[in-house]
Amino acid sequence: MGKVINLIKNKNNEPVYIWLGCTTRYNFKDTIQFIKSIFDRLNIAYQILDETKNKYICCASTLWGIGLKEYAENNRSKVEKILKSEVNNTGQIISPCPGCAGTFKREYSFLTEPRHIVEFLFDNLEIVYRNLHIYNYTFWQKL
Repeated sequence: MGKVINLIKNKNNEPVYIWLGCTTRYNFKDTIQFIKSIFDRLNIAYQILDETKNKYICCASTLWGIGLKEYAENNRSKVEKILKSEVNNTGQIISPCPGCAGTFKREYSFLTEPRHIVEFLFDNLEIVYRNLHIYNYTFWQKL
């Protein structure tokens, strides 16, 4: 990963890690390219954690949702192992999948709060506007 820009909610220049989630990987493959192009265009360094070698691992959102706690716990241990080896509790974890983002917030423990990609981009609108050369963003500053 290259240098990470100074993000508003990520003031320590911590890396940005993206967990795509199985729904995004299997059903919304074009979204992956959109995410990459957005982050590349915004000059935000990122690493996708589950695109290739970990692509068969699920956050277990659905398993918890339908009451299969034992299977969900098994998946959680796999995900935590990945996160421990790749992220090591530093950086910001974001996901385009609402199920993954919500599950990470409820069922996992992180030093920084996991975010949905929309929350992350909204929290960093100043950088989004600056890098996309949108100069009139006073409306958004009032939100």
